[in-house]
Amino acid sequence: MASPDVESRFATLFEGQPAILAPMEDVTDALYRQLCRDEGAHLCVTEFVNVEGLLRGCRKAKRKITLEAHDHPTAIQIYGSN
Repeated sequence: MASPDVESRFATLFEGQPAILAPMEDVTDALYRQLCRDEGAHLCVTEFVNVEGLLRGCRKAKRKITLEAHDHPTAIQIYGSN
């Protein structure tokens, strides 16, 4: 369990910006993120992106991390082993 001090600092990070889009595989693409922003989401998260796919130049992986100028702030989730 996090200490109260850590929880307090984390809470202030999002103060005044309560709407955060949760990551969902095969759902949180650019269009969906825009729809959520239009409805008030202040921070969005991409789908999971496999690091091996990025290293191999996989089009699907590249598409998942491609952000438009208006698509910010957005966190990119990268996963993989090693």
